Amino acid sequence: MSQATDAKQQKTQTAQEVNISIGKFVAELVRSTLGPMGMDKMLVDRSGRTVVTNDGATILKETNFTHATANMIVEVARTQEEECYDGTTSAIVITGELLKQAEDLLSKKVHPTTIVKGYQVALKKCQELISDLSLDANDYLLEVAKTAMTGKSAEAEKEHLATLCVQATENASPGSINILSRYGQGVSESFTPNGIIIGQVKMHNAMPDSIADAKIALIDGEVDLPKMAKGTNLQFNSAEDAENFRLRQRQMLQGMADHIIGLGANIVLASKDINPALAELFARHGIIACRRCAASNLEAVADATNALIVSGLEDLEPDDLGSCGVVEEMDATSGQRGFFLLKDTPNSNAVSIVVYAPTQQTAEEISRAMEDAVGVVHIARTEGTVLAGGGASQVQLAMSLRDYSTSVGGLESLAVEAFADSLEIIPLTLAENSGQLQPIATLRELRKAHAEGQKNAGLNVHTGEVVDMASENVVEPLKVILSALESATATASLLLRIDNIIIAREPDEFGE
Repeated sequence: MSQATDAKQQKTQTAQEVNISIGKFVAELVRSTLGPMGMDKMLVDRSGRTVVTNDGATILKETNFTHATANMIVEVARTQEEECYDGTTSAIVITGELLKQAEDLLSKKVHPTTIVKGYQVALKKCQELISDLSLDANDYLLEVAKTAMTGKSAEAEKEHLATLCVQATENASPGSINILSRYGQGVSESFTPNGIIIGQVKMHNAMPDSIADAKIALIDGEVDLPKMAKGTNLQFNSAEDAENFRLRQRQMLQGMADHIIGLGANIVLASKDINPALAELFARHGIIACRRCAASNLEAVADATNALIVSGLEDLEPDDLGSCGVVEEMDATSGQRGFFLLKDTPNSNAVSIVVYAPTQQTAEEISRAMEDAVGVVHIARTEGTVLAGGGASQVQLAMSLRDYSTSVGGLESLAVEAFADSLEIIPLTLAENSGQLQPIATLRELRKAHAEGQKNAGLNVHTGEVVDMASENVVEPLKVILSALESATATASLLLRIDNIIIAREPDEFGE
């Protein structure tokens, strides 16, 4: 009889079964969204807020997972999204398939570490082979953006939106591209303004609508009295004491306003709130103030105007101010609030895009698609290489891995073959999601085409034909596909090596 412990444990096989089961579940959750014919998911929280999307990263981020293994798999999506902006669904689907293939090997008594080693060998071989499939990205930048938007709400106007993405990334990186969504107009009305957008309105109606020779102060925080000075439970011995306290507060606010005015700033942008009394003082001196600006918005403005973002008003110095030729308010449309536009900025390495759509939900979904498209176009420009889409690269790599597996000794060769089978889950899923193709028969056609030397042969889900995807202009950055393989392999390997799931004790309140 084993010695009893105070820890809750699961036996070796049970732990692996749990991890594999959860991995397959998470993969199935997003699998139906993959490809041009993928479906959407509706995510509803307790407050009734609804998000409709088929973006894998958004689905997993918004889903309330409670199991630690599920959260580890979600980390794959987060990493893929941060590094490559796209390919999150593919990464999760491949992770689930690697675990499924490992389940079959485990049932044949292949040791988990042998499977993991075989997966690592297969990944290394893919890293060597994948460059042979690459194409020059400069010939496909517009197509990269279109492919990233295919199957999403942005697809109907992807020609126009893809052009905006390519234009925006000519001089700016994704972090310096601010995308503002508005609803009430057609998607075709989306545009790239000649300037940088501030996605907020002025705090006070008396503030000017435009300012020439703008001097811009950027504050990452609250522009208000110190917390202690605001006091919530104060007792005064007389009305005179209360009035004196109010006057001191007013003097402090006046001092803050004088500090801004003395620096010569006429635009104040804050990431948090601005005291209403202070906003009134700004209005009296012709200063525009906007509160609750997104951090990404402040960063884009800083890049364009050479401003320094400070943490508090007291840290602001004259050299911290940014500058631009004109700041003007753009008219509101369809009952929505307007926004400000900064023109004639000293730097052109920051860009804005205004996305319009008929409804708010659609506008938000298209904005997410645009963020992905902007990111992948930037990666394609930076890396300089793309691969044919439609499952072409995965089938080619799978075919090469099967040939390579014969030279791998021992049981690791089985894991290499399993890795190859896992790659083909991408074209299988594309065929399945099309609603009109038989997945196995389609995969056989793809294998035949690649065996005949058609390395760019992929699946056109609209026609059901196996075609040259490069000629069809369906391409993805090499980094997106390779990163998905690397993330999926790392996560599957990590989960397969776990032989116990143990509930750890809570840490001591004040540490060990």
